Amino acid sequence: MSYRVGQWATGNVGRQALRAIIEHPGLELAGVVVSDPAKVGRDAGELAGIARRIGIRATADPGELIAARPDVISYTAVGTAGRRGVARLRRRRTADGPGARSTTCAGSSKRASTSSPPR
Repeated sequence: MSYRVGQWATGNVGRQALRAIIEHPGLELAGVVVSDPAKVGRDAGELAGIARRIGIRATADPGELIAARPDVISYTAVGTAGRRGVARLRRRRTADGPGARSTTCAGSSKRASTSSPPR
């Protein structure tokens, strides 16, 4: 069984997370959210720094990522704007909505867990 994963942010950490998602045989990339307007519409493979196209284009709209129905979202953004968006999505999340794994949370660093399946 593979997990559908959405990647939120493609900066220094996000680019590495995106590459790991793409290359992991047990994960399927569901979508990518970016905040940089220059990255909108670019292929996820290009954003991850790999030499092949994935066929998934980056969006600035978190709603598009949620609509793709990922099992989990890897949130690697920094700053407050993205956190506000995640907070809004958490409030709207239904029981069958995506779980979240994060490298940052409310200004404190937390280790992302990849060992347990999403709930």
